[in-house]
Amino acid sequence: MNLKYEIRSGVFYTFIFRYSNYAVQIIISAILARILTPEEYGIVAVVNVFVLLFLMISTLGLGTALIQKLDISSQEIFSLFIISIPFGLIFSVLLAFSGNYIAKFYTNNAYIKITQLLSLSLFFNTINMVPYHLLLKNREFKKIGLASVTITFVTGILTITLALSGFSYYSLVYQSVIQAILTFITFYYFSRIKLYKKLKLNILIDIAKYSFFQFLYNILDFSAKNVDTLSIGKYLGPVRLGYYDRAYRLLSTINSLTYIVNPVLHPVLSIHQKDPALIYNVLKKIFKILSIIGMPLSIFLFFNASEIIQILYGPQWVMSVPIFRYISAAVWLMMLLSITQSFFQVMGKTDFLFIYGLVNIIIICIAIFSSIFIFNSLVVLAKFLVLGYFIIFVITYYLLIVKLFKGRVSEFIGLLKSGIIISLIIIVILFLLDHFINSSNIIYLFICKSTVTIVLYLVLLKYLGEWENLASLLFKKGNDYK
Repeated sequence: MNLKYEIRSGVFYTFIFRYSNYAVQIIISAILARILTPEEYGIVAVVNVFVLLFLMISTLGLGTALIQKLDISSQEIFSLFIISIPFGLIFSVLLAFSGNYIAKFYTNNAYIKITQLLSLSLFFNTINMVPYHLLLKNREFKKIGLASVTITFVTGILTITLALSGFSYYSLVYQSVIQAILTFITFYYFSRIKLYKKLKLNILIDIAKYSFFQFLYNILDFSAKNVDTLSIGKYLGPVRLGYYDRAYRLLSTINSLTYIVNPVLHPVLSIHQKDPALIYNVLKKIFKILSIIGMPLSIFLFFNASEIIQILYGPQWVMSVPIFRYISAAVWLMMLLSITQSFFQVMGKTDFLFIYGLVNIIIICIAIFSSIFIFNSLVVLAKFLVLGYFIIFVITYYLLIVKLFKGRVSEFIGLLKSGIIISLIIIVILFLLDHFINSSNIIYLFICKSTVTIVLYLVLLKYLGEWENLASLLFKKGNDYK
């Protein structure tokens, strides 16, 4: 099986199931947003940060190391799984007891019980680390996707039922717990981990160097992604956090629809890790494709922010509109940054990944704290985040292109040409539509702008000769990465 076919096959199944999964998520979120209040979302958002923190520590970055190691035995895989169980127990207990301190810090006793309940989801997510990454390593993308969609749908229906029954934010808590349990049971069954009487603990030493920097990066990446939630919850309150959280999560969900290639990269490219020229060509190919998708998507989201928020969540969430609008301008940057982790991992340069994480957290913290303590504004925060992501993008790709692959930055600037041309034309058209279509019907406005954007995008793709480039990732036969 050649590289082109492996990536295309993985992308195909990821495309089908990820789009299905996020479609279900968006529908469920839209229903829940009409039942629950911004404050209820804000309360749960704070605790979820601590759950993710303990989860990241408990897994120690061993999942990506499992994928990267080519000659790992089934007994070593079993050993990693058994080792994850006491780690899961220890950190779940620690999370449960930390509820009192979280409640005191945020002056809300509701956090005590919520934290205790979510410690269950932490345990099952921790012991799911090995089964999940083993499925990725074996490129079982179809099984992962089908299971994820099914579990999301089942837990979503349950959550809506609980919310309608008056469970308030506990409906979101129970959703997390049940989803974690079902996911572990399903992935463990699919992974078919073989059982042994003895453990091979030396596997920890074998992968320590790789997983150490991966673990450090995970800490930095976690901090960069969650320092905003913790800070807003503490200094601006749960209501404003609810508005911010819904805007950012919706944007992340829409953005994640384009991440169909990301779960495929590390498992597929890891077996070609001794061929840097091949991997560099893959990077250039995917960089161009994502820029052609991401730049126009950013423009579309920016001009349709009000319609998207109100159609999905209702007019009570209108305060989320400016936050969504400005952060959407960074969608293309987030997309192009998202693939860099896989390439650092494939090349075994998790120390470079750590440097990227360090740059990321420093810039994001500057943007967040200056927005909160100087301007006291979430809109300013959204604008600063866009600037911050651009700076991170420049530094990270310099590190990836010049330092890791010894390439030229000018190559990648040229790859952005088509995306820039398409985006500029769409900006002009959407600007004119906003000024010449007078209607208070947000659904009508959204349909008009969506239709015009899609038709214009497809025409420009064909005119610029990029349609073949975009379609080749899924349909073209052969191995053109050589």
